[in-house]
Amino acid sequence: PGRRDMTRRLVVEAANAVSGTTLLLTIGATEPVAGRHLVLCTGWSGSTSATVTSVVDSKSNTWQMDETRGSPSGSTGAASSIWSCKITTGLVAGDTVTITFAGAANTYHLARLFEYDNLATASWKDTSGDGITTPAGTAVASAAATTAATDEVVVAVAVWGGATAASSTVASTSPWADVGSPLTATGATQKALATAQLDTTAVGADAHYAGTLSASFEASVCAVAYKTTTSAGAGTLTSAWTGAVTESGATVAVQCASAATSRLKVATDSGLTANVAFSSSAVPDGNGLAKLTIAGLGADTQYYYQVEVDSVLASALPGKFRTTSTPGTPTSFSMLFGSCQLSGSNHAVFGTMRTHSGLYGTARQFVHLGDAHYDNITANTPSLFRAATATVLSHSLVQQLLREVPTPYVWSDHDSAGGNDHDGTATGMPAAQSVYRETVPHYTLPDAAAIYQAWTVGRIRFALTDLRSEKDPRTDTDNSSKFMMSQAQEDWFLGQFDDPDVALVVWGCEMPWVGPAEANADYWAGYDTQRQRIASAIVASGTPCVIVSGDTHCLAADDGSNSPGGIPVFQAAPFSQNTSVKPSEADYSQGTYPHEVDVGPDANQYGWLDVTDTGSSVTVAYTGYDSAEVARMVLSVEFADAASEGYWGVLA
Repeated sequence: PGRRDMTRRLVVEAANAVSGTTLLLTIGATEPVAGRHLVLCTGWSGSTSATVTSVVDSKSNTWQMDETRGSPSGSTGAASSIWSCKITTGLVAGDTVTITFAGAANTYHLARLFEYDNLATASWKDTSGDGITTPAGTAVASAAATTAATDEVVVAVAVWGGATAASSTVASTSPWADVGSPLTATGATQKALATAQLDTTAVGADAHYAGTLSASFEASVCAVAYKTTTSAGAGTLTSAWTGAVTESGATVAVQCASAATSRLKVATDSGLTANVAFSSSAVPDGNGLAKLTIAGLGADTQYYYQVEVDSVLASALPGKFRTTSTPGTPTSFSMLFGSCQLSGSNHAVFGTMRTHSGLYGTARQFVHLGDAHYDNITANTPSLFRAATATVLSHSLVQQLLREVPTPYVWSDHDSAGGNDHDGTATGMPAAQSVYRETVPHYTLPDAAAIYQAWTVGRIRFALTDLRSEKDPRTDTDNSSKFMMSQAQEDWFLGQFDDPDVALVVWGCEMPWVGPAEANADYWAGYDTQRQRIASAIVASGTPCVIVSGDTHCLAADDGSNSPGGIPVFQAAPFSQNTSVKPSEADYSQGTYPHEVDVGPDANQYGWLDVTDTGSSVTVAYTGYDSAEVARMVLSVEFADAASEGYWGVLA
């Protein structure tokens, strides 16, 4: 019985007529399971102000008092209370639950403990009520709990007493259902406890629990309405991250609390009234995480969305995206890129990035090149990586940027596994790779471990490489056996240049590409053999390429004159960190900002690209901005008749 798929189990019950202030429940064969809830219904004799002062179990789960009602007539009367807890640590046979009562020693104690498997994860109590009869009455005053959401379960307890209490019952009437026979404690007189449950489906259900005693006794009654995981409004949306946008859809990664279901509502207007579409529903996992994918949308169209959690729209966290144009269609657009933000940063630059408008309006996408935090996690512990991601998303300006500007993301060293300059041997890589797949709205990942991926906007192919998962130690000898990316990833990457409909490949390369070969360098200079091999293959493909990079904390650009393969490089960092230059300012044709001699102080900088595709040429105009929106670095490159001839040239 219970709300939809809910299972209720009687764990243990106990009653005594021994003077004292505690009652001990000992767990038997029915062992409460972590992740579920316990609901404790208890009764005792005591004064009108007496109550249960604490409930403590052997595993130190946190209990809360949901409702209580003292005795109507003083120390000889009947009192009742309902407590509950989320089971963080499961109980086993032999564990105990100790109930402590207030006031002078009570003569009677009764308790019945239930386990429920479908109450809301957090804030499960909705409303409650209580009531009493005056001494020598026959009617049990009602205890009412008016529900504020659909699909709730209401639990009630009635405690009564007199000379022959066991011979009397509280008769539950439909739709209430009695849960077990009355539990009695017999001494000089008797006390009895009855429990009942009511399932509701409507908001505003007035759940009165009332009955008639068959003899003249007094009674105390409590009722508590609990939200279930199917209650509308029981769940809440914590964060949303937009990504994996294609010509026909997008994916939003969400985290919810106490949610049974989630889905996207999408429309072509911000009020969500025009051309409305819904994604399939997804059930958040045990950490509240889910991926919501919408398909069947129109190409090159602006869409707005809200996340529906347990049938209620989370209107406080709206998002938006523009679908890409049909692959092969010349498309002009503006975009953001860059890397490096201190853990916990919510700097105003993230709001500036979101609202900045370029040649083609606000950014269509934001390519995040890593170091989204500096937690430097080394342990192979998924919960640590989930917590780090949740912290990043807990900051309002960062989350709004990621909701409103679709954000493909690849990690660098501090936000993956192993800390500064780490490689693929880092112990924590499996956990990092697993949590990335849980929390990030990524494109198709060709590999089961590494996170490299590609997507297309019109005639522009974006390739985002993973330069940490497969990286050999930097101290290895630089030869054909030393890899920054595995041979499989290298083959995949070079394959992006083979599509005849692609006019340009934009390579998201999270670390510096330029600089002379250097033994033991963490970046490409220390992996020069593979770097030269890749550069030669790109040139031979005939398809132009530009690199967007991060990691080094400066704005910089190179027109190809210092770059292996002659590939133009655009560099942007940090969003929120101190400044540095790597390898050196002289390795960039346009220099760096700040200049190498001025590095050190914190800065808030980002990269912007205006991409113009006329169908016969592609121009990429780079601007590096500081937090005051001052353009500190500019470079434009043009690829004339790029798709057919593979020619590129630099514009002054």
